[in-house]
Amino acid sequence: HERFRGKSLMGLRGEAILQFDWTVKQLTDALQRMGLADNTLILLTSDNGPVLDDGYADQAIELAGDHKPGGPFRGGKYSAFEAGSAVPFIAYWPKGIPQAKTSDALGSLIDVPATLAALVGAKIPEDAAPDSQNHLSTWLGLDQTPRPYAVSMASNRSLTLRTQHWKYI
Repeated sequence: HERFRGKSLMGLRGEAILQFDWTVKQLTDALQRMGLADNTLILLTSDNGPVLDDGYADQAIELAGDHKPGGPFRGGKYSAFEAGSAVPFIAYWPKGIPQAKTSDALGSLIDVPATLAALVGAKIPEDAAPDSQNHLSTWLGLDQTPRPYAVSMASNRSLTLRTQHWKYI
């Protein structure tokens, strides 16, 4: 949106992040005004790691400078390396998660259906989400139990097997 133009040293990508942050604030403010904020679970995540060179003429590589969007990890979107699959996952729910915590427990987005079903006491049909596992206690910060493993495939069809401490490509 025009209100974010020229507001970031990272160009269009930085402006898109500013707009996303603004949008999340609008959502949380609306929930607060309606008295729903304390009992609303908000999940923020991504479906892949970062990408700078994706064909857009937005100078993303030049503007990134020393910034490393994948943090300490190598690779990025489309890659079998860690930055391609390690994504942020933020669960915010004041009533259910009373303290801010950080977890290094291995998780997978494939577990969202089983975990949300457990949260609301629903049963997932037997043929739906067969690989999804319930990790509600980890989401709520009650323990640090990791998913035993996660399998993924990069765009070059490299198959990866990730455990809590190791990744096989």
